[in-house]
Amino acid sequence: MEVYFWNNSKICAPPINSYKDTENEFDLSKITTTLEDAVCVLENQQVLHKEAAVLSRLIYKLGTKFRHDIGFSYLRRTNVALLKYLNLQLLKDINTFLEVITNVIQNYFPTRQMFEFILVRLQTFSKIMSRIHVCSKKAASFYFDRIRRGDAWWLSFMPYSVLCRIWYLSNHLLKNACKWYDNLILYRNNFQILGVTFVPEGYEFPVDLYKWLEIDEFDDDNPLLKLPESEIQEIISPNVLNNEEVICKKGNQINSHMPSAKYQSKQQLVSVGEAISRDQYLEEHKCNLSISSDNDGNAKPEIAPVIKLANVNKENKLNHSVRHTIEAVQNAKSLKQFISVEENYRKNNNINSLTLHLGFMQWHSLKIIMSGLISKINDKNNKKIISKIKKAWENKCINLK
Repeated sequence: MEVYFWNNSKICAPPINSYKDTENEFDLSKITTTLEDAVCVLENQQVLHKEAAVLSRLIYKLGTKFRHDIGFSYLRRTNVALLKYLNLQLLKDINTFLEVITNVIQNYFPTRQMFEFILVRLQTFSKIMSRIHVCSKKAASFYFDRIRRGDAWWLSFMPYSVLCRIWYLSNHLLKNACKWYDNLILYRNNFQILGVTFVPEGYEFPVDLYKWLEIDEFDDDNPLLKLPESEIQEIISPNVLNNEEVICKKGNQINSHMPSAKYQSKQQLVSVGEAISRDQYLEEHKCNLSISSDNDGNAKPEIAPVIKLANVNKENKLNHSVRHTIEAVQNAKSLKQFISVEENYRKNNNINSLTLHLGFMQWHSLKIIMSGLISKINDKNNKKIISKIKKAWENKCINLK
């Protein structure tokens, strides 16, 4: 109980009380500044809350696919730690202590029990953030390995991106928690105990919270972790998410802090060769021409079947793009062809795709509905099923534009 006092979820806050001290007066301005900075940071965590909500929905959606995956188990541990963070209510406790300090009369100070309660809450908060920091990094490494190997990479992109954002935000909060604790622990002995002590006998507050956490991955050589505090606050601000210009501007600022890039820029990759047309290239290179003889025995060039097939495929693609509408679906065969063509268009990011504005899970949901109706189409209820398909298309595709 003494060692894991910070991990006790049933700790009750000490009573709000104050004492009069005219001999050992000290300045509360630094404590107030530190706590106000904590309130400012904790109040602007809407981005982390949205990412936590997305992560919980991803766990629900991907639970069957990755149920035996090690990375998915770390994904669930990250979600559990985020739920504990949301239930901690550190912001409420700090605001309560701030109200006592700001409304205090001259020579009256809050008790040491109230101050120690804030320190214990900061210990708990930092431990939860370190748990999120470690688990999200391990989970992201497993999903990144899947993407590199091509194993269900289309399903791994979403959890990988969410985990990266959660890792960055938790790292930012973890560094702030260590800074707040280190600034406050210096004033613990200046307060006096009034009534029953809050912490158990023998409990020692760590002098350096960073060493107490024992995180090996905390000092990663990542240039994103070395951004100025003002830029970090602007990047994680919820108002930035609704402004495309600000997102591009902040992305350029992040790139400016990156070290010399391993990849060449677009200007360095510009080709210096001469632009030629495809038809001209085929005319000049006759190596793909097959030779046949006419009735007189003279050699006669013919275009190889490869070129003919290429032209035929080109015409077929044009015809598919013209017929690719939901109105063309009239039977089971046309519905299968529609789903297959739309899936290929989405993979190639083709402009002829009708569902480019939909996300992966939105298109997957619509495709399941249409695929489930293929076997139900017959001569008797053909019109009824087709109307259901078009209604589902209107609700899940057209209305989402």
